Amino acid sequence: MEQFKTSVHRFFDPIGSAGGLACTAEAPDHVRFENETVFLEVLFDRRRWREITVMIGRREHSPEMFPFNLVDVLRAYGYPNLSQVSVLRGSTDEAVDEAIEILAGLTQKYASELLRNNREEFLYVGAFRHWASLKYAWERNNPKSVIVAYRALIASPCYERVRGTFNT
Repeated sequence: MEQFKTSVHRFFDPIGSAGGLACTAEAPDHVRFENETVFLEVLFDRRRWREITVMIGRREHSPEMFPFNLVDVLRAYGYPNLSQVSVLRGSTDEAVDEAIEILAGLTQKYASELLRNNREEFLYVGAFRHWASLKYAWERNNPKSVIVAYRALIASPCYERVRGTFNT
């Protein structure tokens, strides 16, 4: 679907330029921007559910620095409409364009520090993802997973910052 690539470039090129990112790869189902330290990838599942997602990460992976889905980032910063973002689909050209515009706006608003390679923010989103895993394991009454998730959470460098959000 050519509309996907066209829309990604229209809405994400300005974000990429602001973060010093250049388009390094594109195909009918993904467009990747990167600079020397971080990447941003927009993906389109055109064969199954037609979902459109955004991935953000550091080019060098490590146990504490791993890629995030934009939904992980939004969850960490308390975005109120997660359920709407996690199921953005593009079944028509107009729907693709609209979904990409929404995702670009949210990326610009909530992920700009990650695109600037702010290490503290990468650690924070990672710690928050550990917190979400712990909460999920607790709700599912899975003791082994609770222990693993809890250990990962308290070992996180941003544990104290995430701990401040526990009651919200």
